[in-house]
This record gives sequence, C-alpha cells and structure tokens, in this order.
Amino acid sequence: MDRVPMRTARSVRTVTEEVGTELLTRADPRTSRPFRHLRRQLHQLSLAAQEFAEERDAQRLASCMARHACQLLNVDYASVAFYANGRPDITAACRGGTSCAVDEPPVVRALVEQVLQEHSPRLAVGDSNEGQDWQDILVVPVKGLHRKVIATVVFVNKKTEQPMSDTDVAAAVGLARISSAAVDRARLFGHLHEWSRSLEMLLSFNAAVNQRLEPPQMVRQLLENAARFLKAGSGVVGLVVENQRGEKWMECEGRWEGGQWHAWSRRWQREEGMPGFVLESEFPYFASIYRHDPLADPDLAAQEEVHRCVCVPIKSMRGEVLGFFQLHRPPGEPEFTWQEAAFLESLGNTAAVAIENARLVESLEARNREIKRLSAEHVHRLEEERRHISRELHDEAGQALIGLKLGIQVLSGLLPEEAREAHAHLEALRGQLNESATRIKELATRLRPPVLDELGFPAALRQLALDFQQRLGLRVSVEIADDVELGNLAATSLYRIAQEALTNVSKHAQTDRAYLALHCDQDGDLVMVVRDEGRGFALNHPWPGLGLSGMKERVKMLHGRWSIESEPGRGTVLTVRVPRDG
Repeated sequence: MDRVPMRTARSVRTVTEEVGTELLTRADPRTSRPFRHLRRQLHQLSLAAQEFAEERDAQRLASCMARHACQLLNVDYASVAFYANGRPDITAACRGGTSCAVDEPPVVRALVEQVLQEHSPRLAVGDSNEGQDWQDILVVPVKGLHRKVIATVVFVNKKTEQPMSDTDVAAAVGLARISSAAVDRARLFGHLHEWSRSLEMLLSFNAAVNQRLEPPQMVRQLLENAARFLKAGSGVVGLVVENQRGEKWMECEGRWEGGQWHAWSRRWQREEGMPGFVLESEFPYFASIYRHDPLADPDLAAQEEVHRCVCVPIKSMRGEVLGFFQLHRPPGEPEFTWQEAAFLESLGNTAAVAIENARLVESLEARNREIKRLSAEHVHRLEEERRHISRELHDEAGQALIGLKLGIQVLSGLLPEEAREAHAHLEALRGQLNESATRIKELATRLRPPVLDELGFPAALRQLALDFQQRLGLRVSVEIADDVELGNLAATSLYRIAQEALTNVSKHAQTDRAYLALHCDQDGDLVMVVRDEGRGFALNHPWPGLGLSGMKERVKMLHGRWSIESEPGRGTVLTVRVPRDG
C-alpha cells in the first residue's frame, strides 16, 4: 500500500486471509522476516481471541482490546471505543502496554467519522515537514450484526522505522473481526445487567413507596434510586408548600451528591429557577450547560460536577404539581433525553400517589388523635360529673336523710305510748330511711369511690374486691406490686375496667372466685389481669352486655393494648397493658 498524506487519505480494503496467504506463498519460513512477523501477529491474534472469549464486561473488554492492539502492531498508542446510538459510550486506551487516558491527535476524530460513514478502515500518513507529531494512524471498524459498526480501534505510530503495511492492516482487521462477537456478547451481558438493575431499582422504588415514609423522606429515597439508575452525579428534590391564602412555592431541604445528602435549603416562587418554572408550566426543563442557563441556581452553577440538568414535576392524577425531581450530570456525560425525563415523570406519578396517600393517612391520624382527645376529655368530664354527683349524694342527700331520721325520732317522742300503731309506722319509716341512706351511700361509692381520691388506686382496687365479696359473694384475690404508680386518668380508667370486668364475672361466669393482679412488665408498662375459672364463652359469639366496647375505648384512650382469652368451659382472662405514663 502506498503511504499518502492525511489530506488524501484513502480507504483500505484488504483482508487477513489474502495477505497472509500471499506472504506465506512467497516467504521462506527459515529466512523470511515477513514470515516471522506474520507468525508473531497470528500468535498475538490467537492470544487475543482466547482472552476476548472469556471477557464479559464491556469496559474490561475495551481495555483488553486496546492492549492487544498495541502489542499486535507494535504501536505507541491504541484506543478502543464502543458505540451506542451512534455515540461512544465506552472507551479505553493503552500506551506502551499500560492503560492510560484517551489522548489522541485531532485528526483521529476525522478518521473515525469517515470509518463510521463508510464502514471500512482508514489509514493516514503524517507529514513531518508540516510539524505533525504523529507518523501514521490506522482506524479499523468492528462490525456486529447487520454489518453495523459497533466499535472502532485506533492505532497510532508504529515503533519501528517501517510504516504500517498491508500486513499490519490485515492484522488489525483480523483483530476487529475476532473481537466482534465478544463486543456483541459484552453488550448483551451489559443489557442483562441493566435490566437486572432496572428490576432492582423498580423493587427499590416500590419499597420506598410502601414503607409509609413521610413525603420528604420518600421523595429523597426515590431521587437516590433514580440518580443511580440514570447515572446522575447529583440532584435535588422538593415539595410544594401552600399557605392559608392559597399561595404555592417549591421548597427543598437537601442536596444529594457523592452518595449522601448535604444540608441545602432553598425556596422558589412560581417561575423562579427551574423548580419554579416546572411549578408554573407543569413541564420538564432541560439545561445542556447548567451554569449558562438563565434559570440556574448560582450555588449549583459554581459546582464543577453540575453540567447537564433535567428538572421534572411530580404531578398528581388531577394534574396538580406536588413537587419536583432535578438531576445533574458532570462534564463529559451525555445530555438528559426525553425518554429519561419520561421515566422521571412516571416515577413522579408513583411518588404523587404515595404523597397523597401519606397526606390522607396523616389527615386520618390527625382526626383519630382529635377523636381520642375528645374521648379523653369526655371521660374526664364524665368522671368529674360523677365525682360531683357522688359528693352531692353523700353530703346533701345524706344530710337530708339524717334530718328526717332526727325528725322521726322527735315525733316518736311526742306521741303517747298508747299510740302503738303510730309508733309502728314511725319505726317502719325509720327503717326505710336507713335502707335508703345505705343505698345512696353505695350509689355514691359506685359513681366515684372516695378511696380512689383519698388513698389511691391500689387501695381502691382492694376496696372494690371487698365490695364485690360483701354484696355479691364473689371472692376476689388481689395482687398488686409495690412499684405501681398511676396518673389520675389511668387510675380512673383501669378502675372502671376492673369494675366492669368483675361485674361480668359476677353476672355471667357462674363462679364465686376471681383473680385481680396489677404489676409492671420488663418494658415498664403497667399490666392488669382479671381472671376467672368460670364457664367462659366463644370469642366470636360474646354475650351481650359485657361492656367490651367501653373497656376497649378506655384502653385506646391510654394508648394501650388489651386482649381477651376465653373458650367455653375454660374461664376467661382479660389482660390490659398501658404505658406507665398513660
């Protein structure tokens, strides 16, 4: 092949088999230098084929190809580029047998463009008279299925005085051919890895959405996963904030970079910055060179790693903007595409559903808290009213009955002894007054036992057990730990639960014995147990009038837990656990 200057570089269309056959025919194996050179190249190609067949990683394969290219033609420098969608996405270079950064003369780009267009090798010869720092450059295409160029191999400057020959070109073409299947295979494994990573990302997205995190934490997790999936170096994410006047703005409390979050607080009004733009327009925004964009944030523009940018709104099913995702890529990385923006929008749609669900759950929880507060307030007022009625019965009604008894006693003294019938009526009336006084006292005690306020909860439980034994013949064994301390609300609620439970035992259990215990467990929670060995009942068919709903509400009001264990013929166990500060 004649060597020609770069200005008139010509296409090389020769194949390894033809050149090799011709050289072998003309050469004497014992004395021919071309034969020994060809044999070395064939041996090098054999080694390359073995190594290519074992390598499945695209980046390592590119490095391996660059190293073998250096050794095959004995050149100063070789580089390899893999192409996807017409653009190089994986590159590797070798100088002197060692991997290095891609550093090529400007002429290489022109040669590569010609190779990509014509699908054939290009050889350029330098002109030392024009001050060029290169001797010769060969660019060879690697063709995959359908004869499409999937990679290029660049050879720069042979180390020998002889320029690149037809044999060298044939060897380079041979290297490209034997690497073709390896490149396709590495690409396939790369796609499989990407699909696997996509599945992992989808699972991560699903996990982030289903963790019931607060919206700020959830969108942060989604941004991290999206950034790793789209190979973005950094990003920010924020949510819409609305005041009582209906004014909306975007708010951000952190910036993700280097695999971690950094404090970074920002607020954007409508049409202010990229987040403000997507809030107003509801469309994605792209920036090819971030620092030159009129909507760029000054702090982010000063970051060297922020070069490419895409900002995408998070929209609800009603089209309402709830927040934004913004991702950045460093210099040298490709621009964000509409397909990537569409992926972020779909992720935003998922996030929007989760955000609205989280806000709905928060609203329901707020209402539940309000209901619990109102319920506790109702119980407190009810207890206060019971305390008031109990005091009135004890003081006012009791004093009135005492006055009536004294009046009957005075009236009895005024009657003559002969009026026996009148004395009998007065004595019966005195007995009825005594009975009424006893009933009023019992009623006042049941409404609000004085011992609960005067001596405390443990003494009130013991008095409750004694009262059930005296009134109803139910013997209640009481065990109360010494370290039990309760607030007024918890003491009142647990007393009422114990009162209702013992009433159920006396009415339904058909037994004359019960057990009542109160202690603190290992977690510090208060545990109250009411147990009997009566006839029990089926849990799915409880008897009416057990007051279970009332007990359940009191336990929930104390942020506690409760359980009932029972079955016919095995008795019943009621267990209540409440926090010590309940």
